[in-house]
Amino acid sequence: MNCLSKQEIINIALQPPEPEELPLLAAVSAIDSLIQAQEVLALYRLCRMLPDNAKILEIGSFNGSSAMVMGHAIKEREIKLFCIDPWHDYLGQEDFVGFNQARIADGSKIMQEFVKNTSFLGTQLKMLRGFSADFATMLAGQEFDLIFIDGAHDYGSVRADIMIGLSALKPGGLLTGHDFHSCGHGVRQAVNSMLGLSPTISNKGVIEQTYIWFAQLDQPGYEHAILEIEDLYAAGDLQAALTLALKSARIYKTEELVGMIATLKQELHR
Repeated sequence: MNCLSKQEIINIALQPPEPEELPLLAAVSAIDSLIQAQEVLALYRLCRMLPDNAKILEIGSFNGSSAMVMGHAIKEREIKLFCIDPWHDYLGQEDFVGFNQARIADGSKIMQEFVKNTSFLGTQLKMLRGFSADFATMLAGQEFDLIFIDGAHDYGSVRADIMIGLSALKPGGLLTGHDFHSCGHGVRQAVNSMLGLSPTISNKGVIEQTYIWFAQLDQPGYEHAILEIEDLYAAGDLQAALTLALKSARIYKTEELVGMIATLKQELHR
Protein backbone atom coordinates (compact mmCIF):
# COMPACT_ATOMS: atom_id res chain seq x y z
CA MET A 1 0.00 0.00 0.00
CA ASN A 2 2.94 2.35 0.52
CA CYS A 3 3.15 2.85 -3.26
CA LEU A 4 -0.29 4.50 -3.45
CA SER A 5 -0.75 8.22 -2.91
CA LYS A 6 -3.87 9.72 -1.40
CA GLN A 7 -5.17 10.72 -4.83
CA GLU A 8 -4.47 7.29 -6.28
CA ILE A 9 -6.58 5.67 -3.55
CA ILE A 10 -9.35 8.25 -3.99
CA ASN A 11 -9.44 7.58 -7.75
CA ILE A 12 -8.91 3.82 -7.63
CA ALA A 13 -12.46 2.94 -8.76
CA LEU A 14 -12.71 5.47 -11.60
CA GLN A 15 -11.04 3.42 -14.33
CA PRO A 16 -13.41 1.17 -16.35
CA PRO A 17 -13.49 -2.52 -15.36
CA GLU A 18 -10.71 -4.68 -16.69
CA PRO A 19 -11.75 -7.93 -18.48
CA GLU A 20 -10.76 -9.98 -15.42
CA GLU A 21 -13.03 -7.83 -13.22
CA LEU A 22 -16.21 -8.32 -15.26
CA PRO A 23 -16.99 -11.87 -14.00
CA LEU A 24 -16.55 -10.65 -10.42
CA LEU A 25 -18.97 -7.76 -10.96
CA ALA A 26 -21.50 -10.20 -12.41
CA ALA A 27 -21.06 -12.64 -9.51
CA VAL A 28 -21.55 -9.95 -6.87
CA SER A 29 -24.60 -8.52 -8.65
CA ALA A 30 -26.23 -11.94 -8.32
CA ILE A 31 -25.94 -11.80 -4.52
CA ASP A 32 -28.45 -10.03 -2.26
CA SER A 33 -25.92 -7.34 -1.37
CA LEU A 34 -25.59 -3.65 -0.59
CA ILE A 35 -22.15 -3.30 -2.17
CA GLN A 36 -22.12 -1.25 -5.38
CA ALA A 37 -20.16 -1.87 -8.58
CA GLN A 38 -17.60 0.91 -7.97
CA GLU A 39 -17.10 -0.38 -4.42
CA VAL A 40 -16.43 -3.84 -5.80
CA LEU A 41 -13.73 -2.38 -8.03
CA ALA A 42 -12.23 -0.32 -5.20
CA LEU A 43 -11.96 -3.23 -2.75
CA TYR A 44 -10.73 -5.65 -5.40
CA ARG A 45 -8.04 -3.30 -6.67
CA LEU A 46 -6.83 -2.36 -3.19
CA CYS A 47 -6.50 -6.01 -2.20
CA ARG A 48 -4.78 -6.91 -5.47
CA MET A 49 -1.99 -4.54 -4.48
CA LEU A 50 -1.27 -6.24 -1.16
CA PRO A 51 2.07 -8.03 -0.90
CA ASP A 52 2.41 -11.77 -0.34
CA ASN A 53 2.05 -12.83 3.31
CA ALA A 54 -0.33 -9.94 3.95
CA LYS A 55 -3.36 -10.27 6.21
CA ILE A 56 -6.84 -8.75 5.79
CA LEU A 57 -9.48 -8.31 8.48
CA GLU A 58 -13.16 -7.71 7.78
CA ILE A 59 -15.44 -6.63 10.62
CA GLY A 60 -19.04 -7.36 9.59
CA SER A 61 -19.42 -9.91 6.80
CA PHE A 62 -23.13 -10.85 6.57
CA ASN A 63 -23.56 -13.07 3.47
CA GLY A 64 -20.03 -12.59 2.20
CA SER A 65 -20.34 -10.24 -0.76
CA SER A 66 -17.42 -8.01 0.22
CA ALA A 67 -15.43 -11.01 1.46
CA MET A 68 -15.98 -12.59 -1.96
CA VAL A 69 -14.58 -9.48 -3.63
CA MET A 70 -11.48 -9.37 -1.45
CA GLY A 71 -11.13 -13.13 -1.74
CA HIS A 72 -10.99 -13.06 -5.53
CA ALA A 73 -8.21 -10.48 -5.28
CA ILE A 74 -6.07 -12.74 -3.09
CA LYS A 75 -7.02 -16.29 -4.10
CA GLU A 76 -4.10 -18.69 -4.53
CA ARG A 77 -1.72 -16.15 -2.99
CA GLU A 78 -0.04 -16.28 0.42
CA ILE A 79 -2.60 -13.90 1.92
CA LYS A 80 -5.11 -14.62 4.70
CA LEU A 81 -8.58 -13.12 5.11
CA PHE A 82 -10.19 -13.04 8.57
CA CYS A 83 -13.94 -12.32 8.77
CA ILE A 84 -15.86 -11.41 11.92
CA ASP A 85 -19.64 -11.62 12.13
CA PRO A 86 -22.16 -12.94 14.69
CA TRP A 87 -24.19 -14.68 11.99
CA HIS A 88 -27.24 -14.63 14.24
CA ASP A 89 -29.97 -12.39 15.68
CA TYR A 90 -30.00 -9.83 12.87
CA LEU A 91 -33.63 -9.07 13.73
CA GLY A 92 -32.47 -7.64 17.05
CA GLN A 93 -29.81 -5.38 15.55
CA GLU A 94 -30.64 -1.72 14.97
CA ASP A 95 -28.87 -1.66 11.59
CA PHE A 96 -31.39 -4.10 10.16
CA VAL A 97 -34.54 -2.20 11.13
CA GLY A 98 -36.51 -1.72 7.91
CA PHE A 99 -34.94 -4.71 6.17
CA ASN A 100 -37.16 -7.42 4.74
CA GLN A 101 -37.72 -9.56 7.81
CA ALA A 102 -37.66 -12.82 5.89
CA ARG A 103 -34.27 -11.87 4.46
CA ILE A 104 -32.59 -11.63 7.87
CA ALA A 105 -34.66 -13.93 10.08
CA ASP A 106 -32.40 -16.98 9.76
CA GLY A 107 -28.80 -16.26 10.79
CA SER A 108 -27.76 -19.84 10.05
CA LYS A 109 -28.99 -19.47 6.47
CA ILE A 110 -27.03 -16.24 6.07
CA MET A 111 -23.91 -17.96 7.40
CA GLN A 112 -24.45 -20.79 4.89
CA GLU A 113 -24.64 -18.16 2.14
CA PHE A 114 -21.38 -16.66 3.40
CA VAL A 115 -19.69 -20.07 3.32
CA LYS A 116 -21.01 -20.72 -0.20
CA ASN A 117 -19.89 -17.34 -1.49
CA THR A 118 -16.38 -17.66 -0.07
CA SER A 119 -15.76 -21.42 -0.31
CA PHE A 120 -13.26 -20.96 -3.16
CA LEU A 121 -10.78 -19.52 -0.65
CA GLY A 122 -10.40 -22.72 1.34
CA THR A 123 -7.92 -22.32 4.19
CA GLN A 124 -7.09 -18.75 3.15
CA LEU A 125 -10.28 -17.70 4.95
CA LYS A 126 -10.71 -17.73 8.73
CA MET A 127 -14.24 -17.23 10.10
CA LEU A 128 -14.51 -15.63 13.55
CA ARG A 129 -18.09 -16.01 14.72
CA GLY A 130 -19.08 -13.40 17.28
CA PHE A 131 -19.00 -9.65 17.76
CA SER A 132 -15.82 -7.66 17.19
CA ALA A 133 -15.52 -6.92 20.92
CA ASP A 134 -15.25 -10.67 21.56
CA PHE A 135 -11.99 -10.74 19.59
CA ALA A 136 -10.51 -7.36 20.56
CA THR A 137 -7.81 -8.78 22.82
CA MET A 138 -6.88 -11.50 20.34
CA LEU A 139 -6.63 -9.06 17.42
CA ALA A 140 -4.48 -6.44 19.16
CA GLY A 141 -0.96 -6.44 17.74
CA GLN A 142 -1.76 -8.78 14.84
CA GLU A 143 -0.60 -6.23 12.23
CA PHE A 144 -3.16 -6.58 9.46
CA ASP A 145 -2.26 -4.89 6.18
CA LEU A 146 -5.86 -3.92 5.39
CA ILE A 147 -8.90 -3.73 7.66
CA PHE A 148 -12.42 -3.23 6.28
CA ILE A 149 -15.07 -2.16 8.82
CA ASP A 150 -18.70 -2.81 7.94
CA GLY A 151 -20.27 -3.89 11.23
CA ALA A 152 -22.92 -2.07 13.24
CA HIS A 153 -23.25 1.53 12.05
CA ASP A 154 -24.19 3.44 15.21
CA TYR A 155 -21.52 5.83 16.52
CA GLY A 156 -20.54 3.75 19.54
CA SER A 157 -20.09 0.56 17.52
CA VAL A 158 -18.12 2.25 14.75
CA ARG A 159 -15.91 3.97 17.29
CA ALA A 160 -15.23 0.66 19.04
CA ASP A 161 -14.45 -1.04 15.72
CA ILE A 162 -12.06 1.74 14.73
CA MET A 163 -10.28 1.36 18.06
CA ILE A 164 -9.96 -2.39 17.43
CA GLY A 165 -8.71 -1.60 13.93
CA LEU A 166 -6.06 0.79 15.21
CA SER A 167 -4.85 -1.81 17.70
CA ALA A 168 -4.63 -4.49 15.00
CA LEU A 169 -3.32 -2.54 11.99
CA LYS A 170 0.20 -2.85 10.67
CA PRO A 171 2.22 0.40 10.55
CA GLY A 172 1.61 1.79 7.07
CA GLY A 173 -1.54 -0.32 6.74
CA LEU A 174 -4.90 0.79 5.39
CA LEU A 175 -7.93 1.16 7.65
CA THR A 176 -11.13 1.33 5.60
CA GLY A 177 -14.87 1.01 6.02
CA HIS A 178 -18.25 1.20 4.35
CA ASP A 179 -21.33 3.45 4.46
CA PHE A 180 -19.80 6.91 4.67
CA HIS A 181 -22.98 8.62 3.49
CA SER A 182 -25.85 10.80 4.74
CA CYS A 183 -27.74 7.83 6.19
CA GLY A 184 -24.64 6.50 7.93
CA HIS A 185 -24.61 9.16 10.63
CA GLY A 186 -22.70 7.03 13.14
CA VAL A 187 -20.09 6.12 10.54
CA ARG A 188 -19.49 9.71 9.46
CA GLN A 189 -19.37 10.98 13.04
CA ALA A 190 -16.92 8.35 14.23
CA VAL A 191 -14.63 8.54 11.19
CA ASN A 192 -14.56 12.34 11.18
CA SER A 193 -13.93 12.72 14.91
CA MET A 194 -11.40 9.92 15.28
CA LEU A 195 -9.48 10.07 12.02
CA GLY A 196 -10.58 13.13 10.08
CA LEU A 197 -9.50 15.56 12.79
CA SER A 198 -6.16 13.87 13.47
CA PRO A 199 -3.28 16.15 12.35
CA THR A 200 -0.92 13.18 12.10
CA ILE A 201 -2.97 11.29 9.47
CA SER A 202 -2.50 12.91 6.07
CA ASN A 203 -3.46 10.07 3.72
CA LYS A 204 -7.21 9.78 4.29
CA GLY A 205 -10.46 10.43 2.50
CA VAL A 206 -13.38 8.80 0.70
CA ILE A 207 -12.96 6.82 -2.52
CA GLU A 208 -14.68 8.54 -5.44
CA GLN A 209 -18.06 7.14 -6.54
CA THR A 210 -18.19 4.93 -3.44
CA TYR A 211 -19.14 5.13 0.22
CA ILE A 212 -15.79 3.67 1.29
CA TRP A 213 -13.67 5.78 3.65
CA PHE A 214 -9.96 5.12 4.21
CA ALA A 215 -7.01 6.19 6.30
CA GLN A 216 -3.44 5.01 5.85
CA LEU A 217 -1.64 5.13 9.18
CA ASP A 218 2.10 5.20 9.67
CA GLN A 219 1.67 4.79 13.44
CA PRO A 220 -1.72 3.23 14.24
CA GLY A 221 -0.54 2.53 17.80
CA TYR A 222 0.02 6.23 18.34
CA GLU A 223 -3.46 7.14 17.10
CA HIS A 224 -4.92 4.44 19.35
CA ALA A 225 -3.05 5.80 22.36
CA ILE A 226 -4.16 9.40 21.74
CA LEU A 227 -7.81 8.36 21.45
CA GLU A 228 -7.59 6.17 24.54
CA ILE A 229 -6.09 9.06 26.53
CA GLU A 230 -8.92 11.30 25.33
CA ASP A 231 -11.50 8.70 26.35
CA LEU A 232 -10.01 8.39 29.84
CA TYR A 233 -9.96 12.17 30.17
CA ALA A 234 -13.59 12.44 29.08
CA ALA A 235 -14.53 9.77 31.64
CA GLY A 236 -12.84 11.80 34.38
CA ASP A 237 -10.08 9.26 35.05
CA LEU A 238 -7.25 11.78 34.92
CA GLN A 239 -4.68 9.60 36.67
CA ALA A 240 -5.14 6.73 34.22
CA ALA A 241 -5.00 9.21 31.33
CA LEU A 242 -1.72 10.64 32.66
CA THR A 243 -0.22 7.19 33.19
CA LEU A 244 -1.02 6.22 29.60
CA ALA A 245 0.23 9.56 28.27
CA LEU A 246 3.56 9.17 30.07
CA LYS A 247 3.92 5.60 28.81
CA SER A 248 3.09 6.65 25.26
CA ALA A 249 5.49 9.60 25.39
CA ARG A 250 8.38 7.24 26.07
CA ILE A 251 7.57 5.50 22.78
CA TYR A 252 6.46 8.30 20.47
CA LYS A 253 7.97 11.52 21.89
CA THR A 254 5.57 14.00 20.23
CA GLU A 255 4.63 17.55 21.12
CA GLU A 256 0.99 16.47 21.23
CA LEU A 257 1.72 14.07 24.07
CA VAL A 258 3.86 16.63 25.87
CA GLY A 259 0.92 19.03 25.78
CA MET A 260 -1.47 16.36 27.03
CA ILE A 261 0.83 15.49 29.91
CA ALA A 262 1.17 19.14 30.95
CA THR A 263 -2.61 19.63 30.88
CA LEU A 264 -3.28 16.45 32.86
CA LYS A 265 -0.68 17.29 35.50
CA GLN A 266 -2.11 20.78 35.87
CA GLU A 267 -5.63 19.47 36.34
CA LEU A 268 -4.57 16.77 38.79
CA HIS A 269 -2.82 19.34 41.02
CA ARG A 270 -5.67 21.82 41.21
